[in-house]
Amino acid sequence: MHHDIQHQDNPSTDDTAYVREKFIEFNNRQSGVFPSKELHLFLYDPEQKIIGGLFGDISWGWLHVDVLWVDEAYRQNGIGNALMDRAEAEARAMGVLNSYIETTDFQALGFYEKRGYIVFAQLENQPPGHVCYYMKKSKF
Repeated sequence: MHHDIQHQDNPSTDDTAYVREKFIEFNNRQSGVFPSKELHLFLYDPEQKIIGGLFGDISWGWLHVDVLWVDEAYRQNGIGNALMDRAEAEARAMGVLNSYIETTDFQALGFYEKRGYIVFAQLENQPPGHVCYYMKKSKF
């Protein structure tokens, strides 16, 4: 059987939505339906410039933080903790008490460790010359 696989740099939102919908339908049939939502948290300075943000989702009984960023000029001011606190509060409000993240040796390993996350796996040379850590936290 021949398959005509196409790479698309800018796929239509209808096509991507269709594949995502079918993926979720399959997963829900296998695992059951769990409350879920995407998180898009932003923090602005008085001039409405973004100085921090967190992107992630709550699904399958877990909070997953995909992106946490704070402008370098505002680091060490509690903004990262405030964003994480808000994400964890959103998860708790849905009855979710577990979280996982990925971080690298040049990102925020120490920050997450201070928040109670523990390394459960690591991937060497991801990106090349570095280590990617997979971390989790339960009962936050």
